[in-house]
Amino acid sequence: MTMISFGDKREDLYYLNLQNKMPCSASKTIHSNIPLPDSALWHFRLGHLSFSRMNLLQSSFPFVHVDSKATCVVCHFAKHRKLPFSDNCNKAAKPFDLIHFDIWGPIFVPSIHKHV
Repeated sequence: MTMISFGDKREDLYYLNLQNKMPCSASKTIHSNIPLPDSALWHFRLGHLSFSRMNLLQSSFPFVHVDSKATCVVCHFAKHRKLPFSDNCNKAAKPFDLIHFDIWGPIFVPSIHKHV
């Protein structure tokens, strides 16, 4: 999990602190302040374009650098297959044996039927 920013709690609400905003991946640096190679810059900006498409792009735009030996970690993990969900041990034998719900409130806004 990657932390993108911090929030301050004020009156039961969390406010996002945008002064500590991390740089986006399309900039010249990545989150850990390691310089992004020029050959990866356009690959990231264009949504992880394939090597063959990057070469085609370079033929039209010579300022785009392509490194044939570079490997992109994001592309590598994006091609992994997801593991199946494990079987759940919480099985209901009859309706309403097991109920999932969100708890939040109190709320004092009346519904369309004027219930609070």
